[in-house]
Amino acid sequence: MEPRCQLIRPRDARQYRQRSVSALTRFYITQDLSTVKRLDYSETPATRHSPKLALSPNTYEELTAVKLAQNEVEDHVRAQALVMRERQYEELRTIRLFRESAAREKRERELSHQQQMDDFERMILEFETRQGVEERTADLIRREVRMAPFREYMTRRRAAAARQRQIEQDRMLAEQMEAVAIFEVAGIQAQEAAEQREQTRRQHLRECVVCMEEDDMSDMIQVPCEHWYCLEDLHRPADSLCRRNITMDWT
Repeated sequence: MEPRCQLIRPRDARQYRQRSVSALTRFYITQDLSTVKRLDYSETPATRHSPKLALSPNTYEELTAVKLAQNEVEDHVRAQALVMRERQYEELRTIRLFRESAAREKRERELSHQQQMDDFERMILEFETRQGVEERTADLIRREVRMAPFREYMTRRRAAAARQRQIEQDRMLAEQMEAVAIFEVAGIQAQEAAEQREQTRRQHLRECVVCMEEDDMSDMIQVPCEHWYCLEDLHRPADSLCRRNITMDWT
């Protein structure tokens, strides 16, 4: 039976070494370590570990050889465990790098997919917007075509209303100008009448030779000498040359 090293994990190396060491005490290993034979112990544990047991020199040599073989096996197992641990570390590092690469590729694929979806949504939005603009433009054109007769009618109506307002404004302006002209003519006529009355009044004014005040000739008396006297001054006793020629008839 050839000794083989099992594939173990690093955390199980110590336990494996303990099992190997406990098993080697029950095997007989030759000088070239090519074969391993199981020892047939006929003694009981009590007699095997008895302090009265006397070992022969060959037995000591065999135990020494077993100890050396055990140390070599332990070193070999330790080296294999270190190699396996390094391999596992390499595998773990490779797995981690592979996972990171896979995660990075997944993120890149997700970003690319998201970018494609965004581009597709933007294209759909642009198409819908352009289609909506075209529909609104066509609707506006149809509305303009439908509203053209109404707008023409409203334009004619506004023009007629503007002409009517202009005619009304011209009529009101003419009436105002006529009223102003009438008022001015009336003012001129009133001024002329006032001047005429003033002139007539001045023509009827006579100056009293006694008090030297002017008064209307209807309230005065003209004597034969063509002098004018107020009624108060005429009845007032005063010496006057013209008064001697006046005949006073009070009856």
